[in-house]
Amino acid sequence: MRPSLPALLAFAAAAVLALLLLIAAGQPLATDDTWLHLSLGRAYAQAGPWLDTDPLLASAPGPPTPAAWLFDVMLYGVERAMGFAGLRVLHVALVATIVAVGFSLLQRASKSLLVASFASATFVVLAAYRLVQLRPHLLTMLAALVLYRGLLDRDARPSRLAFVWVALLFAIWANVHAAFLLGPLLIGAAIAGLVVGMPLRTSDDRAPDLSRVVHLS
Repeated sequence: MRPSLPALLAFAAAAVLALLLLIAAGQPLATDDTWLHLSLGRAYAQAGPWLDTDPLLASAPGPPTPAAWLFDVMLYGVERAMGFAGLRVLHVALVATIVAVGFSLLQRASKSLLVASFASATFVVLAAYRLVQLRPHLLTMLAALVLYRGLLDRDARPSRLAFVWVALLFAIWANVHAAFLLGPLLIGAAIAGLVVGMPLRTSDDRAPDLSRVVHLS
């Protein structure tokens, strides 16, 4: 079925907003934190993630918490290999991927181009302040969307392969941003939703729901 004119207009408006966001993300670095992560990335690349002292004195006395050490090393590596132009390309690519995955989730859930476009436009506007900053939270946003898309946005129970890639995702996520705890919390929320919703489900649906609860747990 061909999309309606309002749906096409909403999609065009969301696309324009997304394009403006990508242009903003591709501008020269707009957050002081990027310089901090670049400097720490250099230190981590030379001495590993467990430093004896904070080379920048940016935190309390003692070694810095290596919550985002892998992101810092990645950022430093990109800057060394491709300069600041490479950092801008990386930033735009991350933001574009986040917006695209978010739109696909909204389209899949609503099955409506109009609703998905409106919701995506809302997301772009509300999240723009965070998305235009090249900081490790970008990888948390992407990881949360990927986790939901691959593990939670389906009725079937997780496969054995899902356990492998989720473990790999968490292993990376835990080393790029301290907010990786959102991953287990999302899975816990899905389990809680299934348990709370069981009394409202038919008897035929409760068995698959229980199976999902066991496998997600």
